[in-house]
Amino acid sequence: MRLSAAEAELGLAEGIETALSATALLGIPVWAVLGSTRFHVLSLPRLVRTVVLLPDSDVAGRVAAEKAKAAYSLRGLAVRTEWPWGGHNDWNDVLRRRCQQEEREKGWGG
Repeated sequence: MRLSAAEAELGLAEGIETALSATALLGIPVWAVLGSTRFHVLSLPRLVRTVVLLPDSDVAGRVAAEKAKAAYSLRGLAVRTEWPWGGHNDWNDVLRRRCQQEEREKGWGG
């Protein structure tokens, strides 16, 4: 799902919430592939030169990242994989944790 205009560097994440969270955290456009089995089959605009894979940190995500890296590399694209920080399962978990920490620091949280 195209959640923003593509640029030379484009991120791909599994779901919509994860893609939006990754955009907020990383400052790059991220599209949702809508399932780990779809990471490697997207048709990308010609202006994309680098694909940033943002899979979930689970077995399905690892398999998807390997397939996608191979597929996009064969198309001549630069590919890198960014895993969710702090041992979290996905980028939405990372963003939610960051927001909770900021709330606590400001005295807003419980």
